[in-house]
Amino acid sequence: MKKIIIATTLSLVASQALTAGKNVAPTEAPIVPVTQAEWSVNIKAGTLGIGADVSKMISDTMAVRFNINGLKVKNITKTIEGIDYSADLNLFSAGVMLDYYPVEDSSFRVSVGGYYDDNNVEATATSTGTITIDGTAYVNTILASIDGKFTANKAVPYAGIGWGKATESGWSLSADIGVFYHGTPEAEITPNFAAGATAANKAAVNASIATYKVKVLDTIDYKVYPVVMFSAKYTF
Repeated sequence: MKKIIIATTLSLVASQALTAGKNVAPTEAPIVPVTQAEWSVNIKAGTLGIGADVSKMISDTMAVRFNINGLKVKNITKTIEGIDYSADLNLFSAGVMLDYYPVEDSSFRVSVGGYYDDNNVEATATSTGTITIDGTAYVNTILASIDGKFTANKAVPYAGIGWGKATESGWSLSADIGVFYHGTPEAEITPNFAAGATAANKAAVNASIATYKVKVLDTIDYKVYPVVMFSAKYTF
């Protein structure tokens, strides 16, 4: 009799254990959130020179971008209103931009921002016998050379479009097309007189340069600077 009771009890216990096992939900693997890339570093080249960007996504559709650019190109030959110059192009700019991505899952962006603009041209015209300014020829015993420097506004707004978004890790390409609005250019034109120049000679040269400068500013009167930059971008 005892054996029957024990056997029955064991059978009931086993049955309950099997039933409980069927009601236990299987253990699911935890969901690991996918980390979205947010930062990118660009190495770029174009009409602003050679530069670098650092960009950070601040929302799904917006990013903030910081950049710096520069380049020097020496010994460019340029004739401005009849005077032959040897010129150096000096590019330097640094700025911050806000990038807006209007299309979901697209790298197309619209960008606005502000820059410190120190782009300028420094030029020298050296007399090889005479320098003719506004129709008057000055011999090298009076005028040895002329120095010119051409600049624009230091603080400039930027607007443009581009392609490139810091959302997928790794290397990719990006581009920007836009403009600086740098205002009316300025010109500093300085005569370097020879030892034989008299006060009357200097007054005549300065008068010719004043008229010449007005014509130069009319020639270079462009208020925007084109920005075209191509980049290799690493996102992390």
